[in-house]
Amino acid sequence: MTNSQKKVTPFQIIIILFFAGCLICTFSFSRQLIITFMEKLIGRELQEMTKWNAVITGSMSFFAFCAVTLYYFLYIPVGKTVRKDIFERTKSVYKNDHFAKHLIILFLILLTAYAAILRANYDFFDDMKRIISGHKSWVGASRYVSEICSVFLHTNFYLNDISPLSQIIALAICALTAYILCYILTGGKITYLTLAASSLFALCPYYIENMSFKFDSPYMAMAVLFAVLPFLFKENHKAFISVSIIGLILVMSSYQAANSVYIILAIICTLETILFENDVKKAFKFAGIAVLCFIIALVIFRLFIMIPTEATIDERNTHIEKSQMLSLVLSNLSAYLKTVTFRYGNIWSKLFTVIIFILFPFTGAINSKAFEGKHFAKFYSFGLSLAALILMYLLSFGAYLIIGNTLIYDRAFMGFDILIAVTALFCVFFINQKKALKITAGICVICLLYGFMVQATVAGNLYSKQKKYEEFRYTILLKDLSEIIDSSQKNKLLLDGEIGYATKTHMEHDNYNFVSIGSVTSGWAKYILQDWNMDLDYLQIEASSDRIARNPEFTKLKETLPVIKDTYYHKICGQDNIYYVYLKNPQVKEYEIKE
Repeated sequence: MTNSQKKVTPFQIIIILFFAGCLICTFSFSRQLIITFMEKLIGRELQEMTKWNAVITGSMSFFAFCAVTLYYFLYIPVGKTVRKDIFERTKSVYKNDHFAKHLIILFLILLTAYAAILRANYDFFDDMKRIISGHKSWVGASRYVSEICSVFLHTNFYLNDISPLSQIIALAICALTAYILCYILTGGKITYLTLAASSLFALCPYYIENMSFKFDSPYMAMAVLFAVLPFLFKENHKAFISVSIIGLILVMSSYQAANSVYIILAIICTLETILFENDVKKAFKFAGIAVLCFIIALVIFRLFIMIPTEATIDERNTHIEKSQMLSLVLSNLSAYLKTVTFRYGNIWSKLFTVIIFILFPFTGAINSKAFEGKHFAKFYSFGLSLAALILMYLLSFGAYLIIGNTLIYDRAFMGFDILIAVTALFCVFFINQKKALKITAGICVICLLYGFMVQATVAGNLYSKQKKYEEFRYTILLKDLSEIIDSSQKNKLLLDGEIGYATKTHMEHDNYNFVSIGSVTSGWAKYILQDWNMDLDYLQIEASSDRIARNPEFTKLKETLPVIKDTYYHKICGQDNIYYVYLKNPQVKEYEIKE
């Protein structure tokens, strides 16, 4: 038997049949059969059929992509070669000197920083409803990796609260990512100072929100890892292309905001090639490949895998006219830069970050091998480094710049988190000729590391204080409701207002401008009441006050229901088993907390 007549293996046939089955399931008649089976299985009709059709199509497309990826690495000659290259490169990483020691150091740094958050055991936003319902609900946002991995992490199809284990696993993934990031940018020449610099991405003030989620944090950390991994293979274009496209699709299928991480690393690697290898042609070829991979991955995800009916790009108004695109990007960029700049850390963090940013172009200029033999070579290198820094800063929001009604939250600022780490790492590793600058960069990294650890600790203590205040507020509300509501009747309840922040958290808010606390607003209060077995028909799920104000039915209830009890902390109105609760936000004037 010749090589061209190689026998098809049973596993090869299984992959092909699995791929074909997935494609068949995307057709209308197949989806209907699946939906009918699901309805018989649960004993009721499914709601929102458009959504379920989209979920089935998207999920099957993702599984088909997984089958193609597996077949590529196992049976396609190019894929088999790439697989061997990936294996050898990966082996060189974990065989690097003191790999285990460095990984443990990184993990302990992160664990120490986030110990207060783990101790607080605070239910952060989506945690509240997942703890009660056990539903994952990630697939609706096209986060198939999160959906699948959660089954294995929780060992159940319905979720249990396994914190702090889930967050500890997230920290372990972050430690691995920080090590790989350090390995990539230093070429394996790792020191304790470069390790400290690489850990900054997971300690950055904005990443605190990612780590606050009990259920989401492991998959957010995985998304960053998927975005970093391709750059291990930047010297091998075939491997880089393969891992980039696969990695970016996995990023978009775990936590989409991490797409910006890839952009930042593509820019910094391109800059390093120009400055320190003096190879402009190689640098631009690499940059072109990276851009092409990014576009291909996003197009594949958007056309074949993304579910457009939930909180993904379509719901945020993707269909923007070309004439509006520029104004949309500028609007998103303005909102992002305003938020990411002015809400960043405290004075300590801002000061040392600014110094690192100032050192960055000097580092590029002083150690550059580019433009040799030309007049003003150092000046050109300085300008190029400065341009790269500005470009990374502007593009650190990634693909979210082109999304209407985009997500301006701390957890979406992963590109900025990585930007802080790579600029710090760049400075402490490449400043060799100027001892004073190297010492300055080292001091800045250590001070940033400590400042970030302090802020994470402050955040954890804030959660503990706020948790006690929330328990007090909801306890007195539950007491009043239990005396008013007839439990033998079917009762409806509309929640409005917000409880605000505990006075003893005012210094945390003053110093660090924390704005994300889980159950302050009425939309999340429902889950707190359910925690204590208050079985009511809640007239809103996560409706915030502005949505309630726009709803005529809710407005009429507010205006017509008679007041039953009006206290310092809340007002209860009700009639005919329909109740309206307004949560008040009293503040001590001297220590008033303003958002």
